[in-house]
Amino acid sequence: MFTRIFKSDYLFQLIFFLIISVLIWIRAFNAVEVNYSPVNAPLFDIFQYMLKGMPYVKILISFILLIFQALILKNLLSSHDLMPKNSLLPSLVYVLLMSSFSSYQNFHPLLIGNLFIIIVLHILLSLYNNVENYEKVFNATFLAAIASLFYFPFILFILFIWFSFLVLSLLKWREWLISMIGFMTPYILVFSYYFMTDVLKTKLLQYQLYFIHLKIHFPHFALNTSIILGVLGILLLISIFKILSTISEKQIYYRKYIIVLLLFLLLTFISFFFVQDFFIFHICLFFIPFSFFFSNYVLQINRLIIAEIIYFLFFGCCLYNFLS
Repeated sequence: MFTRIFKSDYLFQLIFFLIISVLIWIRAFNAVEVNYSPVNAPLFDIFQYMLKGMPYVKILISFILLIFQALILKNLLSSHDLMPKNSLLPSLVYVLLMSSFSSYQNFHPLLIGNLFIIIVLHILLSLYNNVENYEKVFNATFLAAIASLFYFPFILFILFIWFSFLVLSLLKWREWLISMIGFMTPYILVFSYYFMTDVLKTKLLQYQLYFIHLKIHFPHFALNTSIILGVLGILLLISIFKILSTISEKQIYYRKYIIVLLLFLLLTFISFFFVQDFFIFHICLFFIPFSFFFSNYVLQINRLIIAEIIYFLFFGCCLYNFLS
């Protein structure tokens, strides 16, 4: 059934995608308003203040943001020939994962940050084999810094960008210098504002304390959450193994893109152990590469029965987590 849906007419897939997304988020409008306040997230605090006392508006904005970034993610993958252009499976996988916990169905920092990171990833992949990359390099690092002003751990993604430069053969010193300038620019503006409002010393202390208290944490989850994450982890490993087993047959650009996505996944995994709080939300970062690897794997399965079993296993995990 699912195999036919995601290989059918694009318009039908779009309608199916929107209906499922709306049905999943209907319950969110009956939820109690929750305020999330991550440390060192000035832009998120501004949005929180503007939307204070408007729970339904927050949920509606969150839903629209999620649909928008799911479609951008699909466009990213298809425009770089990583996925078929006529399949919305990555979008649906992403929406299901980003809705699988009840706390996700609200306005939270990863929902906004992920949007910027998806755009950053899109820009990075477009750098390969381009002659003039200076503007794109600046935009990618600038947006990564903006994402960190919504959720500070995104600051680690400057390392992802630099490692991606090595993979994509961006070795000119100007591109590296521009990346540093692009990343520093939002923080120069923010700290200038702090200086003019006489709170610079307090804010610098907050950032200093963040790095002082930075240490490896091993998060603990409830048993059912651990089982679901374990199943998703197994599906992810199977998907990666399948892609890597045939990667030698692919063109060079495809191999480089896969390495970039694997770097994304690796950095996300490493960063998870240095998160001081918001463990359950930090998992949202995994959902970007997971949506690609899983969708790519399932769409290439030739045996219908195996594909359907994988589909039901994935959708079952999401549904169980959603209802529990």
